[in-house]
Amino acid sequence: TGVSSYPNLEEKMPTRRRSDRGKRPLPDDEDTAVHSVVGSSSVSFEGAVETASEGVPVRDLIGLFAGHDEPERMAALPAEREAFEFEQLRDASDNQLRKTGARPHAFLAAVGQSSDHGWDVASVVNLLASGGVTTVRGEGLEGVPDSIAAYEASGSRTAVLCAPDALIPDLARNIKTRGAHRVLVAGPPGPEEDNWRIEGVDGYLFEGCDAITLLTDIQEVEGVRRG
Repeated sequence: TGVSSYPNLEEKMPTRRRSDRGKRPLPDDEDTAVHSVVGSSSVSFEGAVETASEGVPVRDLIGLFAGHDEPERMAALPAEREAFEFEQLRDASDNQLRKTGARPHAFLAAVGQSSDHGWDVASVVNLLASGGVTTVRGEGLEGVPDSIAAYEASGSRTAVLCAPDALIPDLARNIKTRGAHRVLVAGPPGPEEDNWRIEGVDGYLFEGCDAITLLTDIQEVEGVRRG
């Protein structure tokens, strides 16, 4: 939540304060227990962890292992968080905003009612925002001419089609000829995938798609440089 679902591109990160954890004074009985463990030369790593949970200072933790010849081994922690790749995309979007005053954006052609095509506008906006991409919405469009005009006014190189299947070929072909670098369909690929590719459809947005690859490609198309 907040990363790949319900992202908030306007979120302001809180200022972190230095933690005072570990600086509290220990009660007399707790202090005695800690130092009795510190004075032991046979303490295990598990014992040290247990002692640390009681608030022992780092200097005393170091003393726990004084004179202990047996090396302690543990499995390495994962080098990256699951959210890391989304965070990279969001950082790149933030950098683009600072440099140019605007985030990468994609045009959304929402033609007809969401019940006509199975994927609603909110789902598209949510997926794009998870990669730092804002949406220029063309909602309430009545057909191909309206969609073409709205796309040309959007200033985007990416178009997402949220429309009935019968309109997808005409929309894709016409928007591609108006300069779109990527034309994507909101929803999973179906039996018309090969025909739609010929008409200009480059990919699909749907739950379970390779969101990182798709969002990275959109950022690159929209001129975002990472790193």
